[in-house]
Formats: sequence, structure tokens, C-alpha cells
Amino acid sequence: MLIKSRILCFTLFVSVISFDVMLIIHPEPLIDKIYLQAIRGQAQAQFELADQIETADRNDINLNDQQSSFKKMLNWVIQPFIYAEPKAEDGFDQFFQPIQISQAEALQWYKKAANQDHTQAQIRLATYYYNNGQGPDFQSAYHWIWRLAQKNDAFAQAQLGWMYVQGAGVEKDYQIAHYWFLKSALQGNHQAAPFLAWMYFHAQGVRGSNTEAFKWYKKSAEAGDPEAQMFMVVMYKFGIGTAVDLTQSAYWKQKIINTQDIDFEYSYTRNDYENRIKYWAKKNDKQPNQNRDHTFYEKYNLALDYKTAGQGNEKRAFEIFNELLKKNESADVLYQLAEMYEKGLGTAQDMKKAIEFYEIAATQNDIMALLRLGDLYFQGNEFVAQNYSKALYWYKKIEALGQPHASMKLGEMYMNGLGVAQDPEQAFQYYLYYADKGDQKALKIIAHCYEYGIGTPQNLKKAQEIKAKLRI
Repeated sequence: MLIKSRILCFTLFVSVISFDVMLIIHPEPLIDKIYLQAIRGQAQAQFELADQIETADRNDINLNDQQSSFKKMLNWVIQPFIYAEPKAEDGFDQFFQPIQISQAEALQWYKKAANQDHTQAQIRLATYYYNNGQGPDFQSAYHWIWRLAQKNDAFAQAQLGWMYVQGAGVEKDYQIAHYWFLKSALQGNHQAAPFLAWMYFHAQGVRGSNTEAFKWYKKSAEAGDPEAQMFMVVMYKFGIGTAVDLTQSAYWKQKIINTQDIDFEYSYTRNDYENRIKYWAKKNDKQPNQNRDHTFYEKYNLALDYKTAGQGNEKRAFEIFNELLKKNESADVLYQLAEMYEKGLGTAQDMKKAIEFYEIAATQNDIMALLRLGDLYFQGNEFVAQNYSKALYWYKKIEALGQPHASMKLGEMYMNGLGVAQDPEQAFQYYLYYADKGDQKALKIIAHCYEYGIGTPQNLKKAQEIKAKLRI
């Protein structure tokens, strides 16, 4: 047995030396060379081997078929002397065993390289555990992301911040999240900027500051973030965190129109940017340098999820919205409760209560509440008597806020004298706004007005042009 062991050792030694000489003659990165260097502990080779194993596993490739003829010959010489399958740590004898092709094997080699501080291997491991198709392993991902963040990897620092915000793989901590977002952003990572802006604006993990929020929203907007660009329109318009600058507000509005595939006016109104931003800015002005409870929006979003899920979850949504209302009479919460009372979601239907809540939200200039009140009185139903004068009142409130969302309804009221003296010229102007935006219904009405001279001088040519576009 001793003789066989000595023969095996001698044969292994001669074979590996011979293979080293072959690699000098053929220096290109053969799989044999990578495998041998990986076994010898070279981090770059371990990473390359892991990468090739991962690719082979994904594409059903056998790397052992790619061995050089010389390596295959050595395998033939050595195999008779190997009586038991050696372990990976046994040394050079592993070199004469087949390369195992599996994701698990790739991970083992990535870890060997990562533990030698190989950056790319650490990134691969972080990415794998974070995005694992079998379900993310946030704790393992956190381990590697943290090591990358310690090396001043700006992307990893931002990712670490997000994990602390979400409590993914680590206990939720907004202050630590702010620390990592700031480190990342100061290195120029624009992905961290909107998170920082949000934290300053909502006083989460840091003292609230409209000025700091504006600074980071602007950096994010300049990097192309659509939400931040909307914030620029409002913050410049009302001087939130900066001086009033209507030129800059108009610049960002036009940039959104030119670069984003959205209906600006609809999105701006539907998401109630002005009132939401002014609401939180006012909070910062009233309570400067104070941290606020971040659980409000967590609970609000949870209630929204329950409300939209249906299947009996509406009752729990109604309970959460009422809990939030006791702490904060925000227009968002009031509108949600009003809608639930109106439709009988999670509670008994109560139109009186619904209108009461819509009206309280409307006092905060909530566009959706104003619009709903206008629609209720315009249409009327078994609970609400039709009242064009009241509908006009609420629609006009929207117009006074510079919002066009009620323009079609106002056009109809002025055209037909509903709750107001008939005024075709004024009606035409309301319809024209939406027609210019490409609204099909408004275009049909405008074509009709041009054809018969209603509210505008008769213009058959324009009428035909519009009809041609509409194919009517």
C-alpha cells in the first residue's frame, strides 16, 4: 500500500509539473488551467471557474468535454492509482476528478473567491441571494452587500439603505438607512437621491427639512427620475425648500411632457401632487427638525391593500383607516373612508357620512374629493338629489386651483345652461383644452362646434380636418 501511495504521489507530482510546462507553452485560459489555479487557491481563477460552472449549468454544457487532450491523457494515466474519490481539500488529486456542474458547486467556488475579498464574486453572491428564483435569502444577501458597502461600493450602500428601510434580512432602522443612503449619494449614486429626499421630506430617520428634500429631489430629477421631476414642478411653483421660480416650474413640466409617455395633467391631478407635497411641506414648517412616525404610511398602504384585495378584507381596511384618522386627519385617509361609506365597503353604506368626509377632504383642496362631490351632485342618485348649482360650485373649486380635470363637465354645463346661464363661447373654451390634448370626445364636440358655428365662428375646413383625424 505504501508503494502504491508513493507511486501515486510521484505520478501526481510529475503529472502536475508536466501540466504546468504545457500551460507555459499554451498560456491561453483553458478550463484545465483555470481549474488547477482555482484548486491552488487563486481568487480570480476561483471566480472564473464558478462563472463557467454557472454558465454550463444554465446551458446544459459539460465542461469536462472541453479539457485539453493532454489533460485527458493525464487522467487516463492517473485514474488507475486513485482508489477512492478524494475530497476537494485533498490537494492536486482533485484536479484529476471531473468538474461538478451545478449551481451549488458554482456557489462554493464563488464563496472561496469572495472570502479572499474578490469583489466580483461578492457581487455575484449578493445578487444570487437577493434575486434567487426559489425565493430571496435576504440574510445571506445582507452579509455580502454589507461587505461590499464597507469597500465604498455606492450601489451596495444604497441597497443596504433599502434593506434597512424594508427590514429585509435585518431589523428595520431608518436612521441606519439614512446613513447608508447618504454615503451612497455623496459618491454620486443617483439611485440613492430619491430615498434621501423622501426621508428628509417625511422626517424619517432624520430631521425633516424641506431644503434638504428639495436638494436631493433636484439631483434625482436631473438624473431622470419621473417622480422627482413632478416634485420639481410643485416645489418651484410654491417655493418649497427653494425660492418661487415659475420659469423653472414650467421648465420641468415641459420636460415631463417631452420625455415621459404620460398625460401630464391627468397624472398631476390624479396623484394630487400639489396638495400632497404642500401638506408634508407644511408639516416640516410647523414641526421643524423633528422626526415623524414612519408607521403612518406603512399602515395607510396596508389598508389600501386590504381595500383593493376584496374578499372580506374591506372591513379590516376600514378599521385601519379609522385608526389613522384619529392620529392624522389627512385628505388621503378622509377620501378613502368617504369612498368606503359611499360604496358600503367594510361598513354599512352611509351617503351622509360619505359626503361629510368628502367635504372635509375638500377643505384641504383634495382634487379627487372635489371632483367626486361635483360628480355626485351632477349625476344625482337615490341618496343624493341632483343639484347642478352645487356641482358647479365644486367643479369651479377645481378650476380655481388651476386644475383642468373638471373642464369637460364645465363645458357641458355652460353649453346646456345647467346650473349656470348658457354660454356656448365659454363651453367651447373648456372643450378646446381637452381637444388639444387629443381627447376623442372633446374633439368630436369641437368638430361639431366648428361645423355649425356653436360658440365659435363657423369653420368647415377645421371641422373636416378634425373629422378626418377621427375618421367620422
